[in-house]
Amino acid sequence: MTAHAKFSPSAMYRRKPCPGSWAAEHGKKSKSSVAALEGTDAHTLAQWCIDNDKNPIDSINKELDIFGSPTPKTITDDMAEAVKVYVDYVREISKGAAYAHSEIRLQMPGHIDFWGTSDMLAAHDFGTLEVIEYKHGQGKDVYPEDNEQIAAYLLGALRFARDHDITPLTLKGTIIQPRIHTYCGPRSWVIEDIEAFELKWIKIFSDTIIECLSKDPKRSAGEHCTFCLAKLDCPALKDELVLTAIDEFKDAPPESIKTEQVKDIVAAAGIEDLLKIHNHASVIKKFMSEAAEHLATLAKRGEHIPGYKLVNSVGNRAWNLSDEEMVKKFRNKKLKQEDFYNRKIKSPTQIAKILEDGKFFDKFVTRPAKGVVLVSEKDKRQAVEVVNAADEFKDD
Repeated sequence: MTAHAKFSPSAMYRRKPCPGSWAAEHGKKSKSSVAALEGTDAHTLAQWCIDNDKNPIDSINKELDIFGSPTPKTITDDMAEAVKVYVDYVREISKGAAYAHSEIRLQMPGHIDFWGTSDMLAAHDFGTLEVIEYKHGQGKDVYPEDNEQIAAYLLGALRFARDHDITPLTLKGTIIQPRIHTYCGPRSWVIEDIEAFELKWIKIFSDTIIECLSKDPKRSAGEHCTFCLAKLDCPALKDELVLTAIDEFKDAPPESIKTEQVKDIVAAAGIEDLLKIHNHASVIKKFMSEAAEHLATLAKRGEHIPGYKLVNSVGNRAWNLSDEEMVKKFRNKKLKQEDFYNRKIKSPTQIAKILEDGKFFDKFVTRPAKGVVLVSEKDKRQAVEVVNAADEFKDD
């Protein structure tokens, strides 16, 4: 069984704003989602490729018995291509390193149970000490700057380097997240003032752990609640503005609430209130999903859920004969081939697997604009300059 730290770097983004989440989550077991299991498999494949000098692309459509499961798993092209981006980066930054190793356990200062396993560490004596985290998820952009997990791993990497007589001059925390739609290369956080970095983050983590262990640690709601195991019974989350904003409609049946009513409230709200709601959107969606799943589980156990009932769920309509047999039926009905077949040209990504011609793709591939979208200011893309209508027509 894999050991777990009481204070893990991956949970520090949650512990820092909400120390009370540590005690609240005690004894609660997390459920592994399909995405989480896929991410674990991707990390396993990456480590296997690094340790055995393998190219992830060579594993596409092959069954590998490296995942600790009863049966081998088939590697998809999507997973292999994403893992290759990470593996290639790791191999490049490992050249000439005094120490380079994947899946390394690091001990952080502040508490004996504050430790974690970094995806990759590469240390160059009198050079750069770098920790690299591979993120297989594609739902949310992850940035390294002031990232609690990266900061914790860098503290642990510093301790590790000094224990091995390696002297770094620069720290670097890098996140590789190739499946995110905004990905345009490694995202790195470079720290040149190592002393100031240590002082700042040792204090942050020490204060956080002390608060977690206190008798009455504070609870606060925010985007950090998304993966909290205790969110369903969290008083702070229940009291949050985003969960009480619809108080006006609390006694009204959901189907009676009109879109226009919600639009009017949003239009009349200030930017600060709208940001509170927008920043918690993912939390609300997760809360709703968890609540629906929990209610369904209770219903399946025979418990009565007022206003709801269990019914059989059916999928989309499908032919009950094989494709070959259905083609015969269509032809008997005098249908033409184009009437029952959809033909679609393959995507650039699919063609790239069989055609290696960079100039061809440069000439014929484009990324069509899909309009503008509101994203975090940490996003690396160029901001769009918008001219205020009033300013545009203002007299000079």
